[in-house]
Amino acid sequence: TVLHLVGFSLGGAVAQLAAASLHGAFDVRVISFAAPKIGAHDFCSRLNKVAITRDELIGAVVPTLPPLPAFHSAGRCIPLGDWVPDAKPEHTRQAYRSALQK
Repeated sequence: TVLHLVGFSLGGAVAQLAAASLHGAFDVRVISFAAPKIGAHDFCSRLNKVAITRDELIGAVVPTLPPLPAFHSAGRCIPLGDWVPDAKPEHTRQAYRSALQK
């Protein structure tokens, strides 16, 4: 059985953490938008066995938190939008929706 987990911001982080628990019982697939980092390097390396896609707006702040070296991200990152020097995109679902439509 395939189980799809999707979340935005904190919900994206929770979806990834839930995948760690559900992996093995289900074929888990995760899509997260604007999620913060979720754990230590070893934990994220083990979680890379799960199909995780992280969509992140270029220049967004939340996906960079908490700062390294304590926390890392799991899965594959898909950058969205265009890079603009010193720009910080809005942290809203609408900002991500607009970037996905381009």
